[in-house]
Amino acid sequence: MELKGKHLLIVGLGRSGLAAARHVVSLGAHVTVNDALSREQLQAKLSLLSDLPVTFELGHHSASLLQNKDAIILSPGISCDLELIQGARRKGIPIISELEVALYDVTAQVIAITGTNGKSTTTSLIGHLLEKMGFKVCVAGNIGIPLLEVLPAAKTSDVIVLEISSFQMETTPSLAPQVGVLLNITPDHLDRHPSFEAYANLKGELLRRVPSHGVAIFNAADEVVMRQM
Repeated sequence: MELKGKHLLIVGLGRSGLAAARHVVSLGAHVTVNDALSREQLQAKLSLLSDLPVTFELGHHSASLLQNKDAIILSPGISCDLELIQGARRKGIPIISELEVALYDVTAQVIAITGTNGKSTTTSLIGHLLEKMGFKVCVAGNIGIPLLEVLPAAKTSDVIVLEISSFQMETTPSLAPQVGVLLNITPDHLDRHPSFEAYANLKGELLRRVPSHGVAIFNAADEVVMRQM
């Protein structure tokens, strides 16, 4: 997606929202940042963007924010069930993640790990082993490091190792890792997903996106995992 000149709405001013704002402004996008918290509550984070030509709409999620927007960058902590996001879907406005934006700019091989438990440990271990083998590695994603935050390193890496959450799967349509790892699936985040089946389907989607020449690694001892294959 060409972002220069686009009018973008970033919903959620967490770490991924901050990284997204800085990046898309650098590409020439017109940016509005929205968060349900007030300006006073977000004062420290707002100071990190004080040098940028960004418009802030804080303390609410007004439907008027959707006017003339080309896309929404949704932070993973914000539910897709939010009325603002549902309204964007009805209008046909693309809803993407910070990770989706970052993937536009990387060409390295991607290893993506998901599952209910053990994601961070497995992601860190794979990154460590690859580094010991002599590869230049970038570790990012749901492990607490937005990929946009480390994009310069990612662009020069041999391999990018990503921890992926179910929330990121909802809004990262171009993610198609060369290696996909599905560790396990047990009930979790059911306050964010309509059902356990919907949650499990998002986890399984990671492996379904691995290209035919790629590698899918999964836990064959997990009955729920096997139902996704």
